[in-house]
Amino acid sequence: MSNNADYEGIGKLILYGGIAVGVVVALYYGITQLIMGGGQAFLNAYHDALQVYVDKMDRYGKEDNGVLNQAKQASKDYEEKALGGLAGNAASAFNAVWNWLGTFVLEGIIAIFAYKLLSPVVKAKWTGIVNNPATQPKSPKAECIMIDCALVDELAAEGYTVEATNLLASLQSSWATIDAPYMQDQVVSLQSQINAGILTGVELDMATYLVEAYTFELAMMPTVLALPLVPL
Repeated sequence: MSNNADYEGIGKLILYGGIAVGVVVALYYGITQLIMGGGQAFLNAYHDALQVYVDKMDRYGKEDNGVLNQAKQASKDYEEKALGGLAGNAASAFNAVWNWLGTFVLEGIIAIFAYKLLSPVVKAKWTGIVNNPATQPKSPKAECIMIDCALVDELAAEGYTVEATNLLASLQSSWATIDAPYMQDQVVSLQSQINAGILTGVELDMATYLVEAYTFELAMMPTVLALPLVPL
């Protein structure tokens, strides 16, 4: 009896040890890929993280009648900033200026629309919006807001009208209290660093691009958030 217990204990030890080793190996592999793989590894990580973000927001839209509580809003904000960091790391790893980021954001959002099972009318509406130079997102943060708005329309198209209305109200509130102030602060901070001449190379390119992108999006996004739920 005791022998069986001993063997059971050893078996659990091997199992848990194997899990621990597996986690370490996975972490090592991931870090190695990011170090050795350069920009492409960061881009792959960005696309994976973006899909996780979309799935989470899709779930949030159907929970609690579509209302984003404080914890969900904090999670949403954290992941948006993390996506921006991954995009920035990709730019640095490629040793490229940030004038490619607008195209990268655009391709990412259209790929998500193609992947998600959006109704044809909703997909057509938002593909048209992100392809329009007047409303085209240029930063990862604006990309996420566009995706959220598309999910609002999809909820409405599927009959979740209460959830869609509440989620849109949450997005409008978070824009006014979190997103827009963040962009404004970034514009002021980055512009002051540019004017002071303390940035060079990729950092200067990044700062210049984000100042232009956020300035554009601060003027553009209120119009997008005011679009009716009914597909255009």
